[in-house]
Amino acid sequence: MQIHGHVLPVALGVIALIAASPARARDRALVVGVNEYPAIVSGGRPGGANLSGAVPDAETFAKLLVDVFKFEPGDIKLLTNEQATKANILEGFQDWLTAGSQPNDRVVFYFAGHGATAAVEDAPANKRLTSTIVPSDAQGDLDKPSAEVVGMIEGKTIGALLAKLDGRHVMVVADSCQSGSVTRGLAGAAAAGARARTISEHVPVGMDPRDVTRGIQIEAKTDNRLVDVGALLSGPSDLAVWSAATIQQVTFDLPDGSGGVFTQSFAQGLRDKRAAHAPDGEVTAGNLLQYVRNQADEFCKTQPECSAGLTPELLSPPSYLTSVLNPLGAAQAPAARTEPQIAHDATNLFTHQNDFPLTAEILPSAQVRQGETVRFRITSGAPGTLVVIDIGPDGNPTQIFPNMRSEQTNKSGRIRSDAPMTIPDESYGFVFTASRPGIGKLLVLVAEDGVDLSEFLARNLKFQPMSEPRAIITEIADKLNAPKITADLEVPNGSHHWAFVTTPYEVLP
Repeated sequence: MQIHGHVLPVALGVIALIAASPARARDRALVVGVNEYPAIVSGGRPGGANLSGAVPDAETFAKLLVDVFKFEPGDIKLLTNEQATKANILEGFQDWLTAGSQPNDRVVFYFAGHGATAAVEDAPANKRLTSTIVPSDAQGDLDKPSAEVVGMIEGKTIGALLAKLDGRHVMVVADSCQSGSVTRGLAGAAAAGARARTISEHVPVGMDPRDVTRGIQIEAKTDNRLVDVGALLSGPSDLAVWSAATIQQVTFDLPDGSGGVFTQSFAQGLRDKRAAHAPDGEVTAGNLLQYVRNQADEFCKTQPECSAGLTPELLSPPSYLTSVLNPLGAAQAPAARTEPQIAHDATNLFTHQNDFPLTAEILPSAQVRQGETVRFRITSGAPGTLVVIDIGPDGNPTQIFPNMRSEQTNKSGRIRSDAPMTIPDESYGFVFTASRPGIGKLLVLVAEDGVDLSEFLARNLKFQPMSEPRAIITEIADKLNAPKITADLEVPNGSHHWAFVTTPYEVLP
């Protein structure tokens, strides 16, 4: 297309942490699953906090490493129940993962079982919250006020161990929940058959309920992850941390004891390619994250105790979202695609079950003649930040909205709910004209209010081919996929809402 005679293409658009490498010395995986906690008293009996699905999850994940990620069975150490003691887990981390691997090797740590939020006393009358995982030999009586549990492994310990894996390609998967529900009760969870994977359901371990202040509640809701990924990205060369739930949420065993919704959907998404956008298509990390979130949402619709929602989380460099996890090491070459690579990546990153209606029209129609005036009409079912990127017949992406003219006319990059927006409208003072014959595609994204994309969108306001388009769209996707964490105790943490559509068009000679 052209604006006053200048070509204006109508366009949009990592590491495979788990990808194979011919030069790799070996793989290492430590897979832990704990159902049985004989020394933890709950409901008046030892073993009262036992789970049913954590061991099946660990076994499923170990098999997934072999079948999909092509690990050798001998490179996987599986610890379940009585084997999964604190000493064995720490020894496995130090000797099996760290000492047994070298830079460029793949290293995986998986844990399914109980997690907890615990109050730790650093100094008299000074307690801080910490996240933990709970080995099988942990001991404590959960029926007592201010219940103390000894033998847990703190998140900072895991972080220190991960920091030693410098140069490795590291994936951590935690199918447990650390934060529990400090601000929301979970009465009836066990009775419903979906046992929560936390031993701190109502109050942090080691804290009297009367001492749970509003400040403690906010801390537990906003700042209590198991692993501080930001502090570790300078350690392992690649690090992806998958969690079954975000802060303050609770994950559960499936009622039939076959596992947990996160690990089982994670495996289905990869093994059966259910996370792929097309049959037998590739599965990227971004595809997989959307799939496990959709499955978690469906699970929560059937479980009344899932009142705080369930938002699986991926913390990683933004580029990891485009990494192809299955088929492993067999990403389709860009030359073989029927559309530009940047369009393929954008569709993979942003396509999901739209959270509200969104339509994009080409005016006067999706087939226009060379030299004809063209407009775009966008209608969104919710207000938010609008991003419109045109991939013209030449394959170059150009950001159509926001643009320097829309900024000057106080549109501030936003679209209102159910108020069709035409680009360009009369206030722009210019028109778009179709310039180059061929097939193009319009990519349209609306992100809910509160998702600040201005840092990325401000780079391409001048109707010129986008600079670093792939980096920009992965950074936007990373923003959208980040969990929505709020200090408001009445609003559960969760995921951001957005909608995405693509509209193809053809310029005829």
